[in-house]
Amino acid sequence: MLFIALFAALPVSADPPVKTEAPWIEELFVADCGDFQVYDHIDGTSIGTMYFASDGVTPLRSIVIERGTDNLYTTAAPDVIVLSGKFDYQIHWEAYTYEPFVLLGRWTGTVWHIKSPDGGQLYRESGQSVALVNAETYEFTSLKLVGLMNLDDDKLCEAMK
Repeated sequence: MLFIALFAALPVSADPPVKTEAPWIEELFVADCGDFQVYDHIDGTSIGTMYFASDGVTPLRSIVIERGTDNLYTTAAPDVIVLSGKFDYQIHWEAYTYEPFVLLGRWTGTVWHIKSPDGGQLYRESGQSVALVNAETYEFTSLKLVGLMNLDDDKLCEAMK
């Protein structure tokens, strides 16, 4: 998770905002379809900017832009990408508490955008979601979700056959 790394790995003397850019690849379990599972080979880029308090040490907030491609495949044919789609969203992070270290995150944009072979919406999440995230345990507490949420595993499994 790049946002945790941004908070943890920046120079302690940074007064102006610190900018980073990093490509990343991740394998993510998506759905259990009975006879096979669906996984996502994610190929993305994170572009982040971290802002500090006047002491130059304490992280206050960051803005991370995540862009890339979701490439869905099955365990039945792991070398074949069946469906893919682009994602493009921003995450605004703010320090919520320091003991324990909890962040308030706001995701805005398109997190999932997988279309069916006929061009219809198959797997889509876009809009804004807000959550508290414990930076040490990665525990998420969802506070708000607005926008389009269409994450139907049954339809996805049917399209992945």
